Amino acid sequence: MNFKTSIALTFLLVVSMLGLLLVQGRKPQRTVKSGPDDATTAPGFEKSLFDKPIEDVKQVVCVRPDGAEWRFESEKKEGQAAAAWTLVKPVLGSVSAYMVDGIVNQLKNLKYNIRFAPGAADAVTPADAGLESPRVTVTVTGDGGDIVVKIGKAVSADKTYVRLGDGDIYVVNASLDSLIRERVEEYLDKELIKFDLGDVKTVTIGHRPEGGELVTYRLEKRDPDKWVFTEPFNADADDKAIEDALRALSRLRANDWAAAGAAEDLGRFGLTAPMLTCEITTEKELVVQTDADATKTDDAADAESDADADANADAEKPKPEPVKEIKTDRFQLAVSDRGPLGKDNQRYIRAGDRGGVATLIKATADKFTPDVEKWRNMKLLRQSVVAADRIKINRAAGESTDLIKGEDGKWSYADSGVAAESAAVTGLLHGIDAMKAAAFVDDADPADPALGFQSPQTELVFSLPGDDQPLRIQVGNPTDAESKRLFYVRINESRSVAKVRAAEAGVLQRPSLAFENHDVFVVAPGDLRTIDIARPNAVTGETEALTLQRETDATWKIIMPTAAGTDPVAATALTSALAALRAQSVASRDGAPSEFGLDKPAVHVAITYQGPATVNAGETDSADAQPPAPESLNVMLEIATHSNNVYAKRSDRPTIYQLPQASYDALIADFRTKDVWSFEIADVAGLTITTDDRTVRFDKTGNQWTYTPEADLPIDGPKVDALVQTLHDLKLERVVAYHAAELAAFRLDRPRHTVTLRTGDGTTMTLRVSAAACVATQPTGHCAVLEGSTDVFLLTGDAVSPMDVRVEDFESAAGS
Repeated sequence: MNFKTSIALTFLLVVSMLGLLLVQGRKPQRTVKSGPDDATTAPGFEKSLFDKPIEDVKQVVCVRPDGAEWRFESEKKEGQAAAAWTLVKPVLGSVSAYMVDGIVNQLKNLKYNIRFAPGAADAVTPADAGLESPRVTVTVTGDGGDIVVKIGKAVSADKTYVRLGDGDIYVVNASLDSLIRERVEEYLDKELIKFDLGDVKTVTIGHRPEGGELVTYRLEKRDPDKWVFTEPFNADADDKAIEDALRALSRLRANDWAAAGAAEDLGRFGLTAPMLTCEITTEKELVVQTDADATKTDDAADAESDADADANADAEKPKPEPVKEIKTDRFQLAVSDRGPLGKDNQRYIRAGDRGGVATLIKATADKFTPDVEKWRNMKLLRQSVVAADRIKINRAAGESTDLIKGEDGKWSYADSGVAAESAAVTGLLHGIDAMKAAAFVDDADPADPALGFQSPQTELVFSLPGDDQPLRIQVGNPTDAESKRLFYVRINESRSVAKVRAAEAGVLQRPSLAFENHDVFVVAPGDLRTIDIARPNAVTGETEALTLQRETDATWKIIMPTAAGTDPVAATALTSALAALRAQSVASRDGAPSEFGLDKPAVHVAITYQGPATVNAGETDSADAQPPAPESLNVMLEIATHSNNVYAKRSDRPTIYQLPQASYDALIADFRTKDVWSFEIADVAGLTITTDDRTVRFDKTGNQWTYTPEADLPIDGPKVDALVQTLHDLKLERVVAYHAAELAAFRLDRPRHTVTLRTGDGTTMTLRVSAAACVATQPTGHCAVLEGSTDVFLLTGDAVSPMDVRVEDFESAAGS
């Protein structure tokens, strides 16, 4: 062993001896004893604060340093998954269960790592631990009795002094700063009331408008979805508006709680004379135990196993009916006309008789504040009259109408059986069903002369299937004799009188003529055979007579005063109008024709149609029987325009009808085909056009056009072809005169244009066209006539302008 090694070993020996002395001289850790159990501050030590778990908590009481006591009680009802908590002190009110459960759960889970026995050496004093005046004392009552936990100072951010009753002091491993809220109001459930809409039976709302008297509105549900007012008047309610208001109430929640203990100090919240009170009554049918279940004993229950053998014998025995009962609940609210200072959008509200006062958003309160114009059903009738099968209408002038509905749904006059205008009757019924009042006069005296029901202007009586009593509607006086914008209307014997706008009341006061059948003439279009029309010519004003005759099912032809094809559009419009000629209204049942201009009618129409086959009485519809020949009937119409209206009368009826303008337009339309002439373009072999004293003539050989006076002049053939095409497509505007006596009257004795077409077989067609303004009423129109005819027709300036030709316009360009 060398010297260096000896020195190192000596140093290590000294260090070891010193370490041993230090270990032997250290004091042991402090142990805090409490009774037989010992707890140490050794790292990791932790033990539950409670020897036995806290179970089935029924009550939680929190006492604050100022002595305020908050008492919460729980109750678990049948069918509920969890217990519901109620605040019973300082006020009664539902609370948010999770908040009280949170207190209990925090206490249940407390663990400590230090415990001090009172008076023990080194034990912390209650004063030092903040437990002489605890921040809060919580008493939890469960199956094992009361457990009192006092909360003291915080030891650190996550440790707190607590004491169980007046016993040991513990340091628990939790911060309990948030165990108890600052205000008891924070525990109150913000759901003020809760009910099912379908269970509501009555609603009573007291409303005290600003500066006004208290008005009580009471509503009852008569049918599953039918609401009626019983106060302050008897009337139907608007079901949707009431449902919307109840929906706002059914899950009403507070915005916040203003005070939990305001029962003795409601005045400062404006709730001693609230602006709005509301009481809702609900009824729910509940199934309770059957009689057998209610009387079943434990012995009987034990005997059930013995009865299994007899199950088959008892299987067919009727089971006892369940016992049902009606559970009635009432929900009450009071809303003030004010809210917290500076919060005009809020209102104070109190639910039921509990003292808590909450705040509510004003817009929510507005949803269940009565608004008569919206909540009252302003419809005139509570029941529909659409199904009525008889209507009697009596008018002040002594005129009456009695209408009855047949099995086919069509209406007729009860006394004569004559068909009525079913659409007008149906329109009346639907109009009444939809009719609404602008306002109501409630508790009116029907004998009041101002109302006019002693001598009503109109009275309508409706018979409804299944109702023994008829429904009566009376129209009384206008509410203002000068303006006459509203009329009093009364239903049956009601003392609630409606004010109905004049436009709607007019539906009730329709004259009897409104229900006259509007059918002037009805026949299947295919049965029309001939139509004779005498009318003023639309250009000259002279009377012209036309006869149209059906050629095929789809075509008509003019046979008089000339033979010509018809314009299919005009012919279809005419036959459609006449086959189902319907009046716009009935102007008079038997008035003087002269009053409607029918003493000198503008249009005469004679219609011949093939009537339907009829079978004589007593004949059978056998296979050998031959149907009788259809009769040809003739109906005459006289039509006049008078005071900007169109009137018509059948020659076999006194009734005078007002026709729609479209029917008159169809009768005075031009029926002639719009084609000026008819030829095939390929057949054209020559064309000559003379304009004033200038003549242009072209002849065609094969496909080559030549200018006849100078055959060697190069001609642009396609241009001539285009001109022929234009002439082929020429359309007239309308006929000016059939069989004109003098063509000179239309400036056709010296025409401005003469157009002659020649075909390969030598046939020629010549059209003479006058200068413009051939008729005074048509300053821009040109009269025209085909050679061999005296039927004059009108051409527009655009149709005539291509006839103004010069030969140079058709000359080919040099070198082409």
